[in-house]
Amino acid sequence: MGVKVMRNEYDLSDVSHGAVELIYRSMNRKLAALLNWLDALRTPSEFAKFEWFVQKDSAGYTQIELRHLKVWVYFDQRRYWIAQGLDVGYVAAARDVAAVKQKFMRGLATTLLLNLEKHGSIEPVLRPASPEIWMDWRRAVRAANPPLPMPVISESQDIVPGLRAPVPRLELSFYGCPA
Repeated sequence: MGVKVMRNEYDLSDVSHGAVELIYRSMNRKLAALLNWLDALRTPSEFAKFEWFVQKDSAGYTQIELRHLKVWVYFDQRRYWIAQGLDVGYVAAARDVAAVKQKFMRGLATTLLLNLEKHGSIEPVLRPASPEIWMDWRRAVRAANPPLPMPVISESQDIVPGLRAPVPRLELSFYGCPA
């Protein structure tokens, strides 16, 4: 019969490092979510609620539509512009603002279509950015106090070859970038 003796009540040598890290990470996530909620109360502007729709049309094609998608565009100090989707888990980078906007829209549309074909749903893409990203975005919006951006609506409804689906209709608002 083995007796386990602990020399120190804080000795965690028998606890796997992964378990401690998981607990620490989940506490950080909960704290970040709380701070995000408090930070949202301090941000004076009201933003339209993100909505998405997926439906079959009469021709059998699946129509995807995202409305009021918020995208934060910022310069990352490494000579790249970053377009960070706040309502969706998608990021794009490019050397200039116009290119990053176009790259974000084209890449998100393709990602949505591929997820729809592979998983039968776009829900894996529709996870919001982490609370830390939301807090950084709100701070940037408060600091700059910019006018609300005009929504950009993707116009193309062509059928994508090989995917048998029309290009999703995206209604985005790009925050933080020059006009």
